Amino acid sequence: MSEQQRINFRDFMDGSFKEKKKTVGLTLFSVLPASTIFSPSSMLNPPEPIAQAYGLIFIVGGVLIGVALLERLLIMERKQELAKDIVGYVKIALPWVLVGGLILFVLTNPLI
Repeated sequence: MSEQQRINFRDFMDGSFKEKKKTVGLTLFSVLPASTIFSPSSMLNPPEPIAQAYGLIFIVGGVLIGVALLERLLIMERKQELAKDIVGYVKIALPWVLVGGLILFVLTNPLI
């Protein structure tokens, strides 16, 4: 059986019979080592799925920059009709490629 304790009625009504618990102050910022937040080795040697996702982003970006430079070169060479054709194809294909790339990135990204 548990030990019984007698409590005075006034102490019961005051609440002074309870043992006061020491409260620990709320810590707003916790100190973490920098290796848990930013690790240079994880950037230089990422896991395979993340490296593939970065590769996909770099390839799509390289293709976009290449098409823009090709268009600029064709305009400088006075071949505006060919440049207009490239712009027409890019306006149609670019949204589809970007949406498809984003879907592929989301499906293959292990962090999501």
